[in-house]
Amino acid sequence: MKQKLIFLISFLLFTACSDSSSSRSRSPTASPYCNEIYVGELSGPLLVFSRTDTGDVAPKRTITSVTDIQGIAVDTVNGEIWTTQNSGHSITVYSRSANGAATPLRTIVGASTTLNGPAGIAVDTTNNLVYVANGGAHSVLVFSRTANGDTAPIRSISGAFTTFNLPWDVALDLTNNEIIIANFGNGSVDSFPSSASGDVSPSRTLTGAGAFGSPLTVIVDPTNNEIIATDPNDILRIFPRTANATAAYTRQLTGAATTLSTPGFAAVDYIHDELITPQSASGQILTFDRTAADNTAPIRTISGAATLLVSPKSVAVTPCN
Repeated sequence: MKQKLIFLISFLLFTACSDSSSSRSRSPTASPYCNEIYVGELSGPLLVFSRTDTGDVAPKRTITSVTDIQGIAVDTVNGEIWTTQNSGHSITVYSRSANGAATPLRTIVGASTTLNGPAGIAVDTTNNLVYVANGGAHSVLVFSRTANGDTAPIRSISGAFTTFNLPWDVALDLTNNEIIIANFGNGSVDSFPSSASGDVSPSRTLTGAGAFGSPLTVIVDPTNNEIIATDPNDILRIFPRTANATAAYTRQLTGAATTLSTPGFAAVDYIHDELITPQSASGQILTFDRTAADNTAPIRTISGAATLLVSPKSVAVTPCN
């Protein structure tokens, strides 16, 4: 009886520390690989840093067998790293512990996939689905999480009613059963039910009174009820999660002190209340206080020759207490 009780307590403690869903911005996770920042380099490789790294520091792991990385997501439940290859029209999945010239676990590629310039990606481990912003085909694709090879998507969102014009990023909000799309060519951030399929209109279309000319990336933060969108003009703008039409932003990050320089696919660390954003033009990873506003300097910067950073496009973070 005593042994059974000890086992039950151990199981409950492990379960309480486990994650239940995955995307670029994630909940706490118990793992040897927690408190890490995963960086997708456009020219490769995939770089992994400790969350608190700063300055000219070498990555702790480097996956050299992947290049052309546009989007990245980490699945802490199944221990996987997801990357999109924009010009390779593919999705490559690695073990979270991969290092060096690692062999991918799975690669989604081929005519049946309809992948054409995939960019942002989000993983839903609750429903075992993967959402991909398929920019070149003006669509959002949904695959099974275990898809491999030349596999067709389960469903797709595309057509005139969607208003998609180079949709470049997708954020998953499991709390409110929505996906949020950075609709780059349309100058909007669009919300859809996560079950959307076919040629459907968005439930909300945020233009922010021209607040972003062309949103490249988007993060949804259901914990704090916010949407964070990046503008190629070195601006991060934060809106209420349910903002619609010409609603004004609540705060923004911009100015020389921020050192923003073409920010890419960012991530929120809810445990430490931080915002992490890659700078593809300057080859830096910047970390801000999540509530930072205006011309505020980052609290940490990873940059320099030892980092191997050249043109980082995307980051994912796996925070732990």
